[in-house]
Parts: sequence; structure tokens; C-alpha cells
Amino acid sequence: MNYYGSIYKITQITDQNGKKISYGPVLYYDGQIISRGFHRIGRAISIEHRLHNYFRNAGDPNWNYPFHNTLNKYKKVGTISKYFKIKILAICKTEREYKATEYFWTLYTNRKNNKEGFDLEMNQNFNPIIGSRFDEFEKLYLPKTKLTVDILKGFEFSDLELKYKSKKALELRLPKYYSKERDLFKIKAKLVAPYINKCLKRGFSREEAKKYLIESGFGMFDENLRSNLNHKNPKQNRESIEHLFNRVLDYIYGKPKNTPKVKVVNGT
Repeated sequence: MNYYGSIYKITQITDQNGKKISYGPVLYYDGQIISRGFHRIGRAISIEHRLHNYFRNAGDPNWNYPFHNTLNKYKKVGTISKYFKIKILAICKTEREYKATEYFWTLYTNRKNNKEGFDLEMNQNFNPIIGSRFDEFEKLYLPKTKLTVDILKGFEFSDLELKYKSKKALELRLPKYYSKERDLFKIKAKLVAPYINKCLKRGFSREEAKKYLIESGFGMFDENLRSNLNHKNPKQNRESIEHLFNRVLDYIYGKPKNTPKVKVVNGT
């Protein structure tokens, strides 16, 4: 049988005082750590080598978690199995399966132990107690609806990066959500185009059109929202709302053509 690596779960059975843990961990919810968890999901080509790494890290002040502190206290005791249990969750044949399966078990374990669900938005890189991997399978909860609302408010890429803390996630999501388009201006223009068409059909003036667009959720034309963005991210250069409005019109309908000048010869 082909073998690439294993996915494992280490469960802490007792606390640092040897008292049996009888309650399930709520790992992370609504931006706050409610309880440090007692499970560790991981992947390893060699389980034995990975366990040695755990033993080596135990006691390191940078790993000041109940899991590691308990392991440090009992690692020299021959009866370590009284305090921790290890279970092999999957045997993987390829690197892709290896990474994806760890991702699956990490989410599954967290969800199972948290009735409120696993908040990927707040806990972007997984809870460090149960695993953290920076590879192609790491996911940031960034739904299209939420991203679209921010884009319509006038967010530039640096604003989005400041809010979501992940340039990589944004670079992956934008083309996926908006028909392979990465240019935020073009995305904005395409989203607002149907509404501007309505304004033209209804005979709205420029000011009436902007008011209608703001009321329809296009905060990119709202001076107050623009001021808030400038306050949060003053380093971002922003064009004026009038210039943005004109650029959107030019993108949708094309730039107006200059009327050719007629040269008058001999008064004719």
C-alpha cells in the first residue's frame, strides 16, 4: 500500500493536576477564546518523530498552553498514556490527500466540540491548540456576500486587506467570485451598471442618481463612508467621488467621442 503520511488526534485526558477532564472544549467563538481545547489534530509522516517534537516543545514558554504544560509535567513519567491518548484518524497515500484530510479533521473536531460552530472569520489560521497549517488547503471564511458589501462601500484592496488580514485569501476569492476579475474598479463598475441603467431609464439627474445608488447600497458614492475609510486607512490614495462616478460611466458606456471640428474655407 502506498503511504505518504498519517492524520492523528492527541487527546488530553487529565489536567495538569491529574484530574480527569469531563467537559468538552469550546475552542473559539465570536472573537474570544472561551476555553483552551484539549484536542490536537495534526499530520505526520512519522508519528514517532512528531511525538518527539511535542516533548521537545513542552515546557517552552512560547507554548504556554494547558496541552503543552500538562505534557511537560508528565512527559518523563512512564505512564504517559494515563494522561494522553493518541488515535490515528486516516492513512493518506498522496500529499494532496494528506493536507486536505488534516484540514477536514481539524474543522470536524472543532465543530463537534463547539455547539456554536467554528468561527473561521475570527480565528483565521485555526486555533493553535488544535492545529495550524499554512498551505493551499488553509481557508479563510470570507463569503461573497460580505466581500461584495465592502466593495460596494468603496473599499480598496488595502482596505480589504486591513480588515480581513489575509492578502492571499483576497487574491484567491476575487477572481473566483467575480468571473475571474481581479480589478476592484471593474468589479464595482459591473456591479453598479444595472442600477445606473435604471437611473437613466427613469430620467434621474446626476444628484438623484447618486442618491438612489447610495440608498441601494453603493456606499462608494457616499461622502460619509468615504471619510470613515480615510480615517481607518489614511495611507490609501482615493479619487474623488465625482471622478469615480465619471469613470464608472465611461467604463459602462464608453468615453464620449469628441465632435470633429469643421474647417471653414472661404466662408463656406
